[in-house]
Amino acid sequence: MKNSNYSKAKILTILPIFIMVFVVISLVLAAVLEEPNSRGALYTIFALVGLIGLVVTPLPCLVMTILGVVNASKAKKEGVKGAGVFLILGIIEIIFSILVGIFAAMISIGSQYA
Repeated sequence: MKNSNYSKAKILTILPIFIMVFVVISLVLAAVLEEPNSRGALYTIFALVGLIGLVVTPLPCLVMTILGVVNASKAKKEGVKGAGVFLILGIIEIIFSILVGIFAAMISIGSQYA
């Protein structure tokens, strides 16, 4: 039987992936909808959600991933099989979240000079 640390680690490491995939999908939909009509409200909604998500989500996703890595390490210490996968996935997510945060900061700084 899996323990609660494994369940928490699984949820806390997979949830940020879904959030970032949603942000990327909304940005791609905004790019696709921009070309047919450049004045549509639908394009604006997807672009706004994508850009706000790109700026706002890295910090909460980073916190969730860190908590997931802590729970995965506790589960691995208790001997739960499969916890190592979420430990490695969490470390990769931490690196990715930091890179996305740096990218969002570069976009916001660059937009001030454009």
